[in-house]
Amino acid sequence: MKVAWSEVCSPKQEGGLGLRSIAEANKVCVLKLIWRILSARRSLWVELVKKYLIRRGSFWLVKENTTCGSWIWKKILKYRDTAKSFYRVEVRNGEASSFGFDRWSEMGCLYDRLGARGCIDLGSPMTATVGEVMAGARRRKYRVAILNQVENEIVKQKLIRSNETDVALWNGKHDHYRKEFHTKETWLQIRTAKLLMENYNGIWFKHSTPKYSLITWLVQKNRVATGDKLIKWNPQVTPNCILCQHTLETWDHLFFMCPYSFQVWTKLAKGILHASFTANWTETLKLIHDNRLSKTKCFIVGYIFQNAIHSL
Repeated sequence: MKVAWSEVCSPKQEGGLGLRSIAEANKVCVLKLIWRILSARRSLWVELVKKYLIRRGSFWLVKENTTCGSWIWKKILKYRDTAKSFYRVEVRNGEASSFGFDRWSEMGCLYDRLGARGCIDLGSPMTATVGEVMAGARRRKYRVAILNQVENEIVKQKLIRSNETDVALWNGKHDHYRKEFHTKETWLQIRTAKLLMENYNGIWFKHSTPKYSLITWLVQKNRVATGDKLIKWNPQVTPNCILCQHTLETWDHLFFMCPYSFQVWTKLAKGILHASFTANWTETLKLIHDNRLSKTKCFIVGYIFQNAIHSL
Protein backbone atom coordinates (compact mmCIF):
# COMPACT_ATOMS: atom_id res chain seq x y z
CA MET A 1 0.00 0.00 0.00
CA LYS A 2 1.23 3.46 -0.85
CA VAL A 3 1.42 6.46 1.49
CA ALA A 4 1.24 9.98 0.05
CA TRP A 5 4.63 11.63 -0.33
CA SER A 6 3.42 14.73 1.52
CA GLU A 7 2.58 12.45 4.46
CA VAL A 8 5.92 10.63 4.29
CA CYS A 9 7.77 13.99 4.35
CA SER A 10 6.48 14.86 7.81
CA PRO A 11 8.08 14.56 11.25
CA LYS A 12 7.60 11.17 12.92
CA GLN A 13 5.45 12.71 15.64
CA GLU A 14 3.07 13.90 12.91
CA GLY A 15 2.77 10.47 11.30
CA GLY A 16 5.55 10.72 8.72
CA LEU A 17 8.96 9.14 8.29
CA GLY A 18 10.92 12.24 9.24
CA LEU A 19 12.05 13.02 5.70
CA ARG A 20 12.37 16.66 4.64
CA SER A 21 10.29 17.88 1.73
CA ILE A 22 12.56 18.98 -1.11
CA ALA A 23 10.23 21.91 -1.85
CA GLU A 24 10.38 23.10 1.75
CA ALA A 25 14.15 22.62 1.97
CA ASN A 26 14.61 24.57 -1.27
CA LYS A 27 12.45 27.41 0.02
CA VAL A 28 14.49 27.67 3.23
CA CYS A 29 17.74 27.69 1.23
CA VAL A 30 16.50 30.55 -0.96
CA LEU A 31 15.43 32.52 2.13
CA LYS A 32 18.92 32.01 3.56
CA LEU A 33 20.45 33.49 0.41
CA ILE A 34 18.13 36.49 0.77
CA TRP A 35 19.24 36.84 4.39
CA ARG A 36 22.89 36.89 3.29
CA ILE A 37 22.15 39.71 0.86
CA LEU A 38 20.11 41.77 3.33
CA SER A 39 22.39 41.26 6.32
CA ALA A 40 25.41 42.55 4.37
CA ARG A 41 27.35 39.35 4.91
CA ARG A 42 30.86 39.70 3.58
CA SER A 43 31.22 37.14 0.81
CA LEU A 44 32.31 37.23 -2.81
CA TRP A 45 28.85 36.14 -3.98
CA VAL A 46 27.06 38.92 -2.05
CA GLU A 47 29.48 41.52 -3.39
CA LEU A 48 28.91 40.33 -6.98
CA VAL A 49 25.12 40.41 -6.53
CA LYS A 50 25.19 43.94 -5.14
CA LYS A 51 27.58 45.25 -7.80
CA TYR A 52 26.15 43.66 -10.95
CA LEU A 53 22.49 42.82 -10.15
CA ILE A 54 21.27 45.28 -7.51
CA ARG A 55 23.75 48.01 -8.43
CA ARG A 56 22.83 51.33 -6.82
CA GLY A 57 19.19 50.42 -6.33
CA SER A 58 17.41 48.38 -3.68
CA PHE A 59 17.04 44.61 -3.54
CA TRP A 60 13.30 45.13 -3.09
CA LEU A 61 13.02 47.22 -6.29
CA VAL A 62 14.62 44.76 -8.73
CA LYS A 63 12.00 43.62 -11.26
CA GLU A 64 11.17 39.90 -11.42
CA ASN A 65 11.24 39.91 -15.23
CA THR A 66 14.79 41.22 -15.33
CA THR A 67 17.06 39.66 -17.94
CA CYS A 68 20.09 39.96 -15.68
CA GLY A 69 21.29 37.12 -13.51
CA SER A 70 20.87 33.36 -13.55
CA TRP A 71 17.78 31.25 -12.86
CA ILE A 72 18.62 31.14 -9.15
CA TRP A 73 18.59 34.96 -9.04
CA LYS A 74 15.10 34.98 -10.55
CA LYS A 75 14.08 32.37 -7.97
CA ILE A 76 15.40 34.59 -5.19
CA LEU A 77 13.37 37.54 -6.45
CA LYS A 78 10.17 35.47 -6.34
CA TYR A 79 10.61 34.80 -2.62
CA ARG A 80 10.98 38.43 -1.58
CA ASP A 81 7.40 38.68 -0.29
CA THR A 82 8.00 35.67 1.96
CA ALA A 83 11.28 37.16 3.18
CA LYS A 84 9.49 40.39 4.14
CA SER A 85 7.53 38.55 6.84
CA PHE A 86 10.79 37.34 8.42
CA TYR A 87 13.12 40.29 7.97
CA ARG A 88 13.31 43.52 9.94
CA VAL A 89 15.95 46.11 10.80
CA GLU A 90 17.01 47.54 14.13
CA VAL A 91 17.90 51.10 13.19
CA ARG A 92 21.05 52.65 14.63
CA ASN A 93 22.42 55.23 12.14
CA GLY A 94 19.84 54.32 9.47
CA GLU A 95 22.35 54.21 6.62
CA ALA A 96 21.74 50.56 5.72
CA SER A 97 17.94 50.57 6.07
CA SER A 98 15.54 51.21 3.22
CA PHE A 99 12.93 53.79 4.23
CA GLY A 100 10.22 52.47 1.94
CA PHE A 101 10.83 48.72 1.85
CA ASP A 102 12.58 47.54 5.03
CA ARG A 103 10.58 46.88 8.17
CA TRP A 104 12.31 49.39 10.44
CA SER A 105 9.26 50.29 12.55
CA GLU A 106 6.12 48.61 13.88
CA MET A 107 4.27 49.87 10.79
CA GLY A 108 6.03 47.31 8.63
CA CYS A 109 6.87 47.94 4.98
CA LEU A 110 5.74 51.50 4.21
CA TYR A 111 5.42 50.90 0.48
CA ASP A 112 2.92 48.08 1.13
CA ARG A 113 0.87 50.33 3.40
CA LEU A 114 1.12 53.67 1.60
CA GLY A 115 1.93 52.84 -2.01
CA ALA A 116 4.03 55.08 -4.23
CA ARG A 117 1.65 58.02 -3.72
CA GLY A 118 1.98 57.95 0.06
CA CYS A 119 5.75 58.17 -0.11
CA ILE A 120 5.52 61.11 -2.49
CA ASP A 121 3.25 62.86 0.01
CA LEU A 122 5.88 62.29 2.68
CA GLY A 123 8.42 64.00 0.48
CA SER A 124 10.85 61.09 0.66
CA PRO A 125 11.82 58.91 -2.32
CA MET A 126 11.42 55.14 -2.11
CA THR A 127 15.15 54.64 -2.60
CA ALA A 128 16.04 56.80 0.41
CA THR A 129 17.56 55.27 3.52
CA VAL A 130 16.11 55.81 6.97
CA GLY A 131 19.24 57.80 7.80
CA GLU A 132 18.65 60.20 4.90
CA VAL A 133 15.05 60.73 5.95
CA MET A 134 16.03 61.39 9.56
CA ALA A 135 18.64 63.89 8.40
CA GLY A 136 15.99 65.89 6.51
CA ALA A 137 14.00 68.80 7.87
CA ARG A 138 11.12 67.56 10.04
CA ARG A 139 8.45 67.75 11.47
CA ARG A 140 5.42 68.01 9.18
CA LYS A 141 1.70 67.85 9.73
CA TYR A 142 -0.64 65.97 7.38
CA ARG A 143 -4.36 65.63 6.98
CA VAL A 144 -4.04 61.85 6.65
CA ALA A 145 -3.61 60.09 10.00
CA ILE A 146 -1.31 57.36 8.75
CA LEU A 147 1.20 59.90 7.40
CA ASN A 148 1.33 61.55 10.80
CA GLN A 149 1.93 58.11 12.28
CA VAL A 150 4.96 57.69 9.98
CA GLU A 151 6.26 61.08 11.11
CA ASN A 152 5.96 59.95 14.73
CA GLU A 153 8.00 56.84 13.96
CA ILE A 154 10.71 58.97 12.30
CA VAL A 155 10.87 61.25 15.35
CA LYS A 156 11.21 58.20 17.64
CA GLN A 157 14.13 56.90 15.59
CA LYS A 158 15.85 60.29 15.66
CA LEU A 159 15.74 60.29 19.45
CA ILE A 160 17.57 56.96 19.72
CA ARG A 161 19.86 57.42 16.72
CA SER A 162 23.50 56.43 17.19
CA ASN A 163 26.67 56.13 15.11
CA GLU A 164 26.55 52.34 15.07
CA THR A 165 25.68 50.26 12.00
CA ASP A 166 22.09 49.07 11.53
CA VAL A 167 21.40 45.52 12.69
CA ALA A 168 19.62 43.02 10.41
CA LEU A 169 17.21 40.69 12.26
CA TRP A 170 15.46 37.47 11.24
CA ASN A 171 12.26 36.12 12.78
CA GLY A 172 12.84 32.88 14.67
CA LYS A 173 11.07 30.71 17.20
CA HIS A 174 8.19 32.25 19.18
CA ASP A 175 8.28 35.37 17.00
CA HIS A 176 11.67 36.32 18.43
CA TYR A 177 13.96 38.30 16.12
CA ARG A 178 17.63 37.37 16.13
CA LYS A 179 20.85 38.48 14.47
CA GLU A 180 21.36 35.04 12.89
CA PHE A 181 19.45 32.89 10.41
CA HIS A 182 18.23 29.64 11.96
CA THR A 183 17.40 27.06 9.32
CA LYS A 184 15.24 24.78 11.48
CA GLU A 185 13.23 27.63 13.00
CA THR A 186 12.58 29.09 9.55
CA TRP A 187 11.52 25.67 8.24
CA LEU A 188 9.08 25.20 11.12
CA GLN A 189 7.42 28.51 10.25
CA ILE A 190 7.03 27.97 6.50
CA ARG A 191 5.67 24.42 6.72
CA THR A 192 2.11 23.38 7.52
CA ALA A 193 2.05 21.28 10.68
CA LYS A 194 -0.15 18.19 10.80
CA LEU A 195 -1.98 16.60 13.71
CA LEU A 196 0.17 14.59 16.09
CA MET A 197 0.16 10.83 15.57
CA GLU A 198 -1.12 9.00 18.64
CA ASN A 199 1.48 6.80 20.35
CA TYR A 200 4.16 7.41 17.73
CA ASN A 201 6.77 6.74 20.45
CA GLY A 202 5.64 3.13 20.46
CA ILE A 203 6.69 2.83 16.82
CA TRP A 204 9.87 4.91 16.73
CA PHE A 205 11.87 4.12 19.83
CA LYS A 206 15.60 3.97 20.50
CA HIS A 207 17.47 0.95 19.08
CA SER A 208 14.42 -0.35 17.18
CA THR A 209 14.99 -2.25 13.93
CA PRO A 210 14.01 0.04 11.01
CA LYS A 211 12.20 -2.63 8.93
CA TYR A 212 10.14 -3.66 11.98
CA SER A 213 9.26 -0.05 12.79
CA LEU A 214 8.32 0.61 9.16
CA ILE A 215 5.84 -2.26 8.93
CA THR A 216 4.34 -1.23 12.30
CA TRP A 217 3.98 2.32 10.97
CA LEU A 218 2.18 1.00 7.88
CA VAL A 219 -0.16 -1.09 10.02
CA GLN A 220 -0.94 1.91 12.22
CA LYS A 221 -1.92 3.82 9.08
CA ASN A 222 -3.94 0.86 7.77
CA ARG A 223 -1.77 0.65 4.66
CA VAL A 224 -1.09 -3.10 4.63
CA ALA A 225 -2.61 -5.37 1.97
CA THR A 226 -5.12 -7.24 4.13
CA GLY A 227 -8.07 -9.21 2.77
CA ASP A 228 -10.59 -6.37 3.11
CA LYS A 229 -8.45 -4.27 0.78
CA LEU A 230 -7.51 -7.02 -1.66
CA ILE A 231 -11.16 -7.86 -2.37
CA LYS A 232 -11.78 -4.26 -3.43
CA TRP A 233 -9.05 -4.57 -6.05
CA ASN A 234 -9.93 -8.11 -7.17
CA PRO A 235 -13.35 -9.66 -6.31
CA GLN A 236 -11.95 -13.14 -7.05
CA VAL A 237 -9.56 -12.97 -4.08
CA THR A 238 -10.48 -14.85 -0.91
CA PRO A 239 -10.68 -12.18 1.81
CA ASN A 240 -10.67 -14.54 4.79
CA CYS A 241 -7.85 -14.49 7.31
CA ILE A 242 -5.09 -16.75 6.04
CA LEU A 243 -4.27 -17.82 9.60
CA CYS A 244 -7.70 -18.79 11.00
CA GLN A 245 -9.82 -18.96 7.78
CA HIS A 246 -12.93 -17.80 9.62
CA THR A 247 -13.23 -14.03 9.48
CA LEU A 248 -12.67 -11.21 7.00
CA GLU A 249 -9.02 -10.26 7.31
CA THR A 250 -8.58 -6.68 8.55
CA TRP A 251 -5.56 -5.14 10.24
CA ASP A 252 -7.19 -5.04 13.67
CA HIS A 253 -8.28 -8.69 13.29
CA LEU A 254 -4.77 -9.72 12.31
CA PHE A 255 -3.22 -7.81 15.27
CA PHE A 256 -4.32 -9.52 17.53
CA MET A 257 -7.98 -10.60 17.46
CA CYS A 258 -7.19 -13.60 15.27
CA PRO A 259 -6.93 -16.75 17.50
CA TYR A 260 -3.60 -17.69 15.88
CA SER A 261 -1.94 -14.25 16.17
CA PHE A 262 -3.39 -13.83 19.67
CA GLN A 263 -1.73 -17.08 20.72
CA VAL A 264 1.59 -15.95 19.23
CA TRP A 265 1.43 -12.60 21.04
CA THR A 266 0.36 -14.26 24.31
CA LYS A 267 3.31 -16.68 24.26
CA LEU A 268 5.73 -13.83 23.55
CA ALA A 269 4.51 -11.10 25.89
CA LYS A 270 2.40 -12.47 28.75
CA GLY A 271 5.40 -13.77 30.69
CA ILE A 272 6.91 -10.26 30.63
CA LEU A 273 3.83 -8.11 31.16
CA HIS A 274 1.92 -10.37 33.59
CA ALA A 275 -1.09 -8.37 34.86
CA SER A 276 -0.44 -5.56 32.33
CA PHE A 277 -0.77 -7.94 29.38
CA THR A 278 -3.18 -6.83 26.65
CA ALA A 279 -3.80 -7.75 23.03
CA ASN A 280 -5.27 -4.32 22.24
CA TRP A 281 -3.18 -2.44 19.66
CA THR A 282 -3.48 1.03 21.20
CA GLU A 283 -2.91 -0.18 24.76
CA THR A 284 0.18 -2.13 23.70
CA LEU A 285 1.71 0.96 22.06
CA LYS A 286 1.12 2.89 25.27
CA LEU A 287 2.85 0.15 27.29
CA ILE A 288 6.05 0.54 25.26
CA HIS A 289 6.57 3.93 26.93
CA ASP A 290 4.75 3.26 30.19
CA ASN A 291 6.48 4.78 33.22
CA ARG A 292 5.31 1.84 35.31
CA LEU A 293 7.64 -0.50 33.41
CA SER A 294 11.43 -0.42 33.48
CA LYS A 295 13.34 0.78 30.42
CA THR A 296 14.51 -2.75 29.71
CA LYS A 297 10.97 -4.14 29.82
CA CYS A 298 9.65 -1.29 27.62
CA PHE A 299 12.30 -2.04 25.02
CA ILE A 300 11.69 -5.80 25.08
CA VAL A 301 7.91 -5.36 24.77
CA GLY A 302 8.33 -2.89 21.91
CA TYR A 303 10.81 -5.09 20.08
CA ILE A 304 8.82 -8.33 20.31
CA PHE A 305 5.64 -6.41 19.41
CA GLN A 306 7.17 -5.12 16.16
CA ASN A 307 8.92 -8.43 15.46
CA ALA A 308 5.60 -10.30 15.82
CA ILE A 309 3.88 -7.85 13.45
CA HIS A 310 6.67 -8.19 10.88
CA SER A 311 6.62 -12.00 11.08
CA LEU A 312 2.84 -12.31 10.90
